[in-house]
Amino acid sequence: MTARTEGERADTAARRTVAPAEEHGPAADTGPRTGRPWRDRRPGPRADPYLLAGVFCVLYAVVSVSRYVRWESRSWDLGIFEQAVRSYAHLRLPVSDLKGPDFALLGDHFSPVTALIAPFYRVFPSPVTLLIAQAVLFAVAVVPVTRGRPPCWGGARAPRSALRTDCPGESSGPSTSTSTRSRSPSR
Repeated sequence: MTARTEGERADTAARRTVAPAEEHGPAADTGPRTGRPWRDRRPGPRADPYLLAGVFCVLYAVVSVSRYVRWESRSWDLGIFEQAVRSYAHLRLPVSDLKGPDFALLGDHFSPVTALIAPFYRVFPSPVTLLIAQAVLFAVAVVPVTRGRPPCWGGARAPRSALRTDCPGESSGPSTSTSTRSRSPSR
């Protein structure tokens, strides 16, 4: 082994962290551990929330459609909203015969999302269209929920972090330490 001087070690380290300009373009300063250019390591929008939303969309859709196919829909709401969306799809006011003969739904509950689903229902006239739309809308909500998590919950690959309700060092209630309790005078 040969002994290296301090200058030789610094020169070797500099060669490892700076890539040739022809390889990565001008000013291709690379990171110390990855060897990738710094411009490739900038934080940007992550794909993780969108992948998670896609997984949940498929999961929600499979569960709800399979329950519908097996006649396990345990609510009148699917029928009521199906009739409302059908009315919107045919450019009529929403009515539901399940709630009563010619029952106007605008006086009961106004939901503009049902009007937005109407064009899809016009192409695919089935209650399954509403179930798929519900799965998509629930899955879209995954993106802001995952992006809005506190930083102390961990990275995107921390699956148990969703169960946490507070961050370390933050109290979630009144303090119970002995220093803040009132003490009775000693005799």
